[in-house]
Amino acid sequence: ADGTQWSPANGETAASWQLVSPPANAGEPLVVRVDTWTYRGDKPQPTAEELTSLDQRAPAMNDSFDQPRQPTEPLPDMEDAPPSAPIAQRPAVDPQKNVDEFAPVEGRFLRFTVTGTRDNSAPGIDELEIFGADAERNLAPQGKATASSVISGYAIHQIPHLNDGKLGNNHSWISAESGGGWVQIEFPETVEMRKIVWARDQTGVCKDRLANAYRIEVSVDGARWTKVGDERGRAASAHTLGAIRRDASPGYVMETIPGPFPTWRPSDLAFGDDGAIYALAMTEGQVWRAKTPPVGQPERVEWRRYACGLHHPIGLAFVDGRLYVAQKPEITELIDRDGDGTVDHYRTVATGWGLSPGWHEYCFGLGVDPQQNLWFALNTGVFWTHPGTDLVAPGRFRGSVLRVARDTEHLEVMATGCRVPNGIAQGPGGAMFFTDNQGDWIAACKLAAIVPGRFYGHPETQEATLPKETYPDGLSTVWLPYEHSRSVSGPVHDRTGGKFGPFADQMFVGDVGYGVNAGVMRIALEKVQGEYQGACFRFVDGQPLGSERMKFGPDHQLYTASLTSGLTRMAFDGRTPLAIREVNIRPRGAGFVIRLTRPLAAETQLSAEQVQVRRYHYVYSGRYGSPRTGEQSVPVQTAELSADRTSITLSLPVEPHPGGMVYQMQLGKLTDEEGTELLHNEAWYTVHRLPD
Repeated sequence: ADGTQWSPANGETAASWQLVSPPANAGEPLVVRVDTWTYRGDKPQPTAEELTSLDQRAPAMNDSFDQPRQPTEPLPDMEDAPPSAPIAQRPAVDPQKNVDEFAPVEGRFLRFTVTGTRDNSAPGIDELEIFGADAERNLAPQGKATASSVISGYAIHQIPHLNDGKLGNNHSWISAESGGGWVQIEFPETVEMRKIVWARDQTGVCKDRLANAYRIEVSVDGARWTKVGDERGRAASAHTLGAIRRDASPGYVMETIPGPFPTWRPSDLAFGDDGAIYALAMTEGQVWRAKTPPVGQPERVEWRRYACGLHHPIGLAFVDGRLYVAQKPEITELIDRDGDGTVDHYRTVATGWGLSPGWHEYCFGLGVDPQQNLWFALNTGVFWTHPGTDLVAPGRFRGSVLRVARDTEHLEVMATGCRVPNGIAQGPGGAMFFTDNQGDWIAACKLAAIVPGRFYGHPETQEATLPKETYPDGLSTVWLPYEHSRSVSGPVHDRTGGKFGPFADQMFVGDVGYGVNAGVMRIALEKVQGEYQGACFRFVDGQPLGSERMKFGPDHQLYTASLTSGLTRMAFDGRTPLAIREVNIRPRGAGFVIRLTRPLAAETQLSAEQVQVRRYHYVYSGRYGSPRTGEQSVPVQTAELSADRTSITLSLPVEPHPGGMVYQMQLGKLTDEEGTELLHNEAWYTVHRLPD
């Protein structure tokens, strides 16, 4: 800037220097651009010759947010290929017994290499049996067992257990490598081999650490190996998401898209205008890019690394063709200046919040509102129930929802009082919503509509706590039942206009609980007296595991980035399931109207006694979570089925609560004309306001 001068920062000493600029004109920003910093220690002010030398250096990139960007090199189109067969030829891997047969082969070594487990845990095997021409004689005890590694500190998990003839977890081998490792049997002389039998635990007690991707190799000399089998052709089990398309829930099919490497843990994804999918590898701090593979052929994906060096990224979004990532210390624009398909410039868009060595200080994002502003949220700086730990530390903006303005990139605090706000997204009506996780001051996992200036419950200091028996003005739009949501992940809004089935304009949330609450929940909202409230329902049970983020793709499929299951996608198959579509509260709290996706059977006889309703609320306190408080049954006075048999009107007294009153409804067994039972026949509605 014209008139800018260097001057000593400490009087007459030259230990440090400061850049002093003239005052800015009123109402005009002052921009000071520094292309090159040179550490000078206690040397005097730079000479004219040194400044001339600096001026001759190539200028740094003008990385202002309003500068145009060079388009990234497009990925090559996929060649046409015949559809993959969706029918499995062999049963799914089973924790208790697996048989792999192959053509007779001779050798002294057999190696079983695990390349993947269902939850990326270290694999375990209790016994590796090898059979030749005699199908009843196990040859393995004649040989010597070796392995790539073994978990340390456990006498029950040792390499010799692989062929000792003893079954069960107490006589097993467990690798020391996440998601992989190999075991081997070496025979004293050449033998003929025709099949192997292996299991995690043949006694049926342990079902974890199950290999779902592997290869079997045989060698004569231990140097040159011949592959004789692998997991191909096996079905996907209820515990394992394989690469073969499978039912996820009635009306929906799910398939996994293989990752760029076996141990990746995708934390978010985004879709570019170039038809490519971009995905975060959270642990490695990388962004990968690929053409979206055809439906039914996920194995055709070809990943290319697009960016690296990020610090625990958990948010990815495109705005106006520009790619942004949320990482622990900042929001960053990823720029491919020369268009060669690799990011070469990382532009800081927003930063300045408190950051300590605490490992739990996440930056969750990224949401985009209708005006194309970026939204993100920061983990709390204080866990009241874990004081003095290395999880977090107090700091600026911690526990806040923030917005980056599209036209100025001004950073603004929009709301406070978050604990672990693991996800933020646009919802119905263009409103912005975030999810938060149960813990101190947060009674249960929840979805909340963001109202600027409101406080959502988690104070950062003792002074910020509310008076006793006072509730936050930031409402918990929908409380999620603890039995189905313990670590809620980011929300997503269905704007497909019905191309994803009968739940248009609703929201979906996952759970990052690594299998404790695997699945997806669905949320139908309505606005009552100016506030959002509504009901949640189970949608998909048991999968995916460790869901972190969900996005709808240009193909109207629901893509999920999961820390355990990897990258999955789910499509509506055109068959509308019989399910509860939504629940609406009746005027003046007279009850609820439950709307279904399809008519019930013509002979349906509905009674008030068939419908079970319970209500409860939560206590707002600094304790970790809250039990259901004031729980009681609510008698249903009448239950009336509409003439078209697609809605049920319940008459019962409905009351709100300052923290939200939850009404849990159970409809019992109901069927349609084909005899199909009502899917997930329960709902949880959170009441804050009563309509007129």
